[in-house]
Amino acid sequence: MPAAAEQAPPPPESAARGARILLVEDEPGLRALARRVLETYGYQVVMAADAEEALVAAASEPAFDLLLTDVVMPGLNGRELAERLCSRFADLRVLYMSGYAESTIAKEGLLPGGVVLLPKPFGIGDLVRMVRHVLDSEGPSRP
Repeated sequence: MPAAAEQAPPPPESAARGARILLVEDEPGLRALARRVLETYGYQVVMAADAEEALVAAASEPAFDLLLTDVVMPGLNGRELAERLCSRFADLRVLYMSGYAESTIAKEGLLPGGVVLLPKPFGIGDLVRMVRHVLDSEGPSRP
């Protein structure tokens, strides 16, 4: 995520304040950077390195508004994680991120059509805009 390459939108006055995000990413540097950015924009972020950690967090934390998850991870993949969490939390929205091309993801059957995917590498502005888009969209964004 090239911080200097892209200008991020200014933090919203109050639109994002308090929204809770479960961030699941197996790459530690990206996970930490995404958390810092999202917290700067007023989101409450809980991090997990994989699906197992995410399931533990979901069981012990208050409900999340958004699952921001990598698609390909050790253990359960992002889609499997989203399916499990969405079956327990009816209002949970999902934003996937991946370094794989959309054609590869579709060919391998990793994600169904119509889901929201943030391609890696992405800029700070892309991350902030996509999170806001998914949270603001009508109806649930599901796996």
